[in-house]
Amino acid sequence: MNKILEFWNPIWLELELTHFPVILLGSFFGGVLLRGVQYPRQRLKLVMLAYYAALFSTLLVKFVLPGYLAPLRLATLLIGYAVLGSQFTHLIFERLIPRLGAVPPRILQDLFFAGLMLFSGSIFFSTAGYNLSALIPTSAVLTAVLGLALQDTLGNFISGMTLQMDHSLTVGDWIRVEGLEGRVSEIHWRYLALETRNWETVILPNSLLMKNKVLVLGKRQHQPQQWRRWVYFQVDYQTPPSEVLAAAGKMLQREAGFLPQVSDAPAPNCILISYELGYAKYAIRYWLTDLALDDPTDHEIRTRLYFALQRAGIQMAMTQQQIFMKEKLENSRLEITPADVTERINYLAPLELFQTLKPQEREWLAQKLVLAPFGKGEVLTRQGAEGHWLYIIQSGNVSVQMKNEQGLSKEVRQLGAGDFFGEMSLLTGAPRTATVIALSEVICYQLDKNTFQMILQKRPELAEYLADVLVRRQSEYRKVKKELAQENEHSPSRENLLEKISRFFSL
Repeated sequence: MNKILEFWNPIWLELELTHFPVILLGSFFGGVLLRGVQYPRQRLKLVMLAYYAALFSTLLVKFVLPGYLAPLRLATLLIGYAVLGSQFTHLIFERLIPRLGAVPPRILQDLFFAGLMLFSGSIFFSTAGYNLSALIPTSAVLTAVLGLALQDTLGNFISGMTLQMDHSLTVGDWIRVEGLEGRVSEIHWRYLALETRNWETVILPNSLLMKNKVLVLGKRQHQPQQWRRWVYFQVDYQTPPSEVLAAAGKMLQREAGFLPQVSDAPAPNCILISYELGYAKYAIRYWLTDLALDDPTDHEIRTRLYFALQRAGIQMAMTQQQIFMKEKLENSRLEITPADVTERINYLAPLELFQTLKPQEREWLAQKLVLAPFGKGEVLTRQGAEGHWLYIIQSGNVSVQMKNEQGLSKEVRQLGAGDFFGEMSLLTGAPRTATVIALSEVICYQLDKNTFQMILQKRPELAEYLADVLVRRQSEYRKVKKELAQENEHSPSRENLLEKISRFFSL
């Protein structure tokens, strides 16, 4: 037992001299206070590893080379308190300051830690009897030498401090500098990390940012982040601009199911840019709120624009070579070729709705149909709107949805090729009872009221068939309305919640 005590007592004495119990307890409580906080742990891990390595070296030197024990003990003390200093820094900058609503820059945290360590080091060295004033002349010369050797590094450091202190760039900003474009992911004392849309990370020295023009995308003071984009297209100059602008404007309406990543204020719009050789140049301007989705949003707008112009009977501009090769036809935008008529007749023949029509009547009807293509996600009809068309689906799938007064929505059914909708508004004049949204690219034929009325006059038996369809669909609508009402009962309204909160807090 005595031998064990003789071996253990010097070790414990050395642990006390290096403040190991204090550092151990401090790091434990620091870890408890920082539990659940997201912060960079690399520096803390490295300092703790260095501390335990220094502590082991101190114990080893005590028994092997006791003459070197004093400076090593001082270094162990300094590294040990660096562990506590690192935890203290994270506690202030990662837990306390964010609770006050502030987000301090990372470089300020590094400077605080460095200052804390310099202050602690000066105390330890002075307590150990070292005269720090004697180091001042030497440090001045050393500073001059290091300043000349590390000009670029110091420039990056000062630039990093400037960037973070004036908040000209912040994490999350999208910037363009020297042909590079991406999102700022990190700002350090030496560099700025830029994440591109190609899944690349570019390291930009801070001094480069200070010396060059930096374009911050979609950022304006006291305004939400949104970036104006331009989508250009050309239309034959013979098409009146009013028709093009009307077709594009209808497609851009939020009620038409427009894209959620496009801002409402300012609203997207279409303008005429110029007249070129054989065509007019237009542009759709919109404000993108999620800057990572630039190309996908441009693609979606071009796709929807194509279908919108097709529905309006407007063709994109052709090159001059194509214009000269095409035989000039009067009002060619609205022309239906014999092949189109044959295709429509073959499509209408097997449909139950038109099986009783004679071949001549079916041919006449085929010539009256209006082609109406829609892109995925577009709204074909909206609940409550006035209806002028019967829609017959040639290809694709749509979702029929109903919404109650509280805004709860539920799908009634899905329709596909050969189905039709919009008959209730066309037959009774009532507003649309449901909203129909394209689940894929959809091609429809539209049948107007006058044409449909002439068919009913020739074939009254169609009215009986449609009445059966109306009864069946009305039953579905009533069932969905009842389900929505039940869901609404189980979903407390804002007024009910406000009343409960007021009652609970005696407001």
